[in-house]
Amino acid sequence: MYKYLILIFLLVCLVSLLRRKDSPWIAALMAAALFLLVALRGPTVGPDTSNYLSFFRYGIYGEDIRDFEPFFQAWNHGLYALGLSDRAFLVVCAIVSIGFVLSVIWKAASHKILAVTLFLVCFEWSFYLTGLRQCLSMGFFTLGVFCLVDFFELKSFQDFSVPKRIRTVLSVLLLTCSVLMHTTTIIAVFTLILVFFFRPDYRFFFVLIPITFLLAVFGSLSFADELMEYVFEFVDSFITSADRYESYLEGGDESVMDGGRTLYLLLKDLLPMNAMALVCLFYTRRRKYSLYEYLYFWMVMEANLFSLFPFMFRIRMSFYPMACIAIATMVLPYIQEKRFSVPLLLLLIYLLTGGYITAVNLSMMPDYRYVLLG
Repeated sequence: MYKYLILIFLLVCLVSLLRRKDSPWIAALMAAALFLLVALRGPTVGPDTSNYLSFFRYGIYGEDIRDFEPFFQAWNHGLYALGLSDRAFLVVCAIVSIGFVLSVIWKAASHKILAVTLFLVCFEWSFYLTGLRQCLSMGFFTLGVFCLVDFFELKSFQDFSVPKRIRTVLSVLLLTCSVLMHTTTIIAVFTLILVFFFRPDYRFFFVLIPITFLLAVFGSLSFADELMEYVFEFVDSFITSADRYESYLEGGDESVMDGGRTLYLLLKDLLPMNAMALVCLFYTRRRKYSLYEYLYFWMVMEANLFSLFPFMFRIRMSFYPMACIAIATMVLPYIQEKRFSVPLLLLLIYLLTGGYITAVNLSMMPDYRYVLLG
């Protein structure tokens, strides 16, 4: 089913790109389809869904009792106190996790069909079918960034009106919720703060993105494990009291992390991402970048920096919505051109490559073959 969904999304997107016409209504229908797939999935869809439902109902995750982040525990207790069924629980979680994200993409992206398609085919969308905590954290983080855009674009504090102040305070609350929902979002929030104080031009990213990519390919970033160990030690000391983050450092099939297989995974995951970022940088080098675009470029570098980390996708997941918005915005002028431009051709290749990789990833996960309400 998911292969057909990817094919349909790609066909709709390619037609819209070739005709150089966007349609908010079609984009809204595509976003609604993604939302319903997450909200109406069965308890057997995704290896972790049944465990999260068990934790919601009985406070037990799998075979052990876990001490999750405080906001996630409060979230579960609050929804359970409301008497929600398992289905209602998944729907409410979907509203926050993927509903917030899709609404921000729909509002902020210059080409809505392209942005929604990118979200499905290029950025680990399948994790929404299993990873509840981090996806909830992504929802809060994405909405928090959206509320912070006005503050990022301020030229003078004289323009800091009351509505902008309210949105800024709301953003801080949402970002705090995102960290207390899943603590790997600490890195995303740190990057967001960094962007506010350091806004380099395209040359900074145009040099460092290839350098970090080459370091990742040649395995020269062994400090990633030590850095993550420090982060998780901090988390266990101040936010949770469970030593469950060791599996993040030790996780992954050892055979997958060997030799040629590692190089294959790096090229499959990182090469298209790095290439598209460099294309965007090259063709937009004379413009001033938005908050979404800065976070997109940092996402690519952090994906390279943490490439040896077994769960590197967790580090970059919070930035996926920013990537969709940024790419759609930066290539829009070339989509609108009457001639068949090089950026448009490269974008089509990127979409087809991402769609193929996503289809292969989903086909390798038998849990995703169950029907929605099964």
